[in-house]
Amino acid sequence: MPKKPTRSTRGKRTKGRTAKKRRPTETAPVAEPIPAPEIYLAQSDTGKGRGVFAARAFRAGEVVEYCPVILLSRPYSKLSRPLQTVVFDWKTLGGHRRACAVALGYGSIYNHADPANMTAAAWTSRRCLVFSAARDIKKGEELTINYNARGGGHTTDAGNWWFRRLNIEPIE
Repeated sequence: MPKKPTRSTRGKRTKGRTAKKRRPTETAPVAEPIPAPEIYLAQSDTGKGRGVFAARAFRAGEVVEYCPVILLSRPYSKLSRPLQTVVFDWKTLGGHRRACAVALGYGSIYNHADPANMTAAAWTSRRCLVFSAARDIKKGEELTINYNARGGGHTTDAGNWWFRRLNIEPIE
């Protein structure tokens, strides 16, 4: 008959013996800090209200911002209209079973352009959206994403489906 686990050996039983619990540092790597973005919020001169701008130049392919996300368990169709205008399709971007994600940082504030000067990609293990320069971006230039490009691309041939779905007239 196996011994009763003591306080120091409590854990999962495997084949009649008690396995010791691992220390948290042994099971999960310590996360590296996410660098602060070199961008700022200001009034856009495109008529779109506020926008996000580059505080320095970015080279094509360079990461502009890492945005942690909050995953939502509610389907897109059940979200309030204001929330529908700021969520990302996490299922398409990250292959996650939950359909929507709210980006923190500046992620849910970027204005639309087609073509946009940034792309979006999911970093699923860190629950982050990664916004990268699709082309060289000048200091002071407004940073944009393409709302119509499924999968986070910077261009699309799909037309303005995102705007039509929300019954919004795009400002070009």
